Amino acid sequence: MTRRLFLRTLAAGGAAAAGYGAYTLACPEPPPAVVPPTFETAAGDLPTPERFAELAKSDPVAMLAACLTRYDREVKGYTATLAKHERVRGNLQEAELIHVALQEKPLAVHLRWVSGIRLGTAEAIFAELDDPDKIKTRRTWFPKEYTINLKGESARGAARICLRDGGFRATMLRTHTTWGRHRDAGELKTSYEGPRAVAELGGRVCHVVTRTCVRREADAFALDEQPPTDPWVVERDGFDRVTIYVDAERWIQVGARLVRVDGGLVGEYFHRDVVLNPVFPADEFTAAGLKRSS
Repeated sequence: MTRRLFLRTLAAGGAAAAGYGAYTLACPEPPPAVVPPTFETAAGDLPTPERFAELAKSDPVAMLAACLTRYDREVKGYTATLAKHERVRGNLQEAELIHVALQEKPLAVHLRWVSGIRLGTAEAIFAELDDPDKIKTRRTWFPKEYTINLKGESARGAARICLRDGGFRATMLRTHTTWGRHRDAGELKTSYEGPRAVAELGGRVCHVVTRTCVRREADAFALDEQPPTDPWVVERDGFDRVTIYVDAERWIQVGARLVRVDGGLVGEYFHRDVVLNPVFPADEFTAAGLKRSS
């Protein structure tokens, strides 16, 4: 009887451990929080276009600082068509085409999927002033309107980068911060591929710069989270080279491609048909805006 009871206890313990393991895989602990990076807009004149081109070649961190400075001075919002193709948690997803509307202050984002709809989500809205922790969605199936957590498991399973941190300014801030950290550590390795027309960006002429990582890296999902440090996660989600595409006229990072050393795609993002400072409908970033589109 004692042996039988021991075996039952062992089996129950094993089942409980397996259940806990499955739970932690499905609902992992959120990454540690960090102070998000900031950028203070510089005073004084912007570089000339000629000087900006020189910075792209010789000092891409300074180039990105000029991009952020000009953006903060001139841009209040934009619309664009985003062609997105990325690997999420080790799985390469279907390519997506998304109409983006973004307002900078207060931050608000409205995405409308043209193709590549995932999990039935046809639209998503984040409005910082309305609810800084939630995303409103419109789905193709019941219930039509659904709210998810900004950094919850549904959001993390749908994209590499948090919806709040995917706009032009946040993207340039992420790049500037990361590249600056590697520069300060003596690990920044970049190559300038010249100004060239980029077909994926509708023929816009861009300064193209590639950074080769000293070791494989993985991005944090959100700017206020620590990047992954687990070697398994970095191996699964990380990249070895990143190429950025900075619009030569507007000084905005409108594209990026992240790949592994074997050429395997981690993510690519190209913004076409960019319109700066549009006038948005009053309900663009509200639940009414979702209903208007349905």
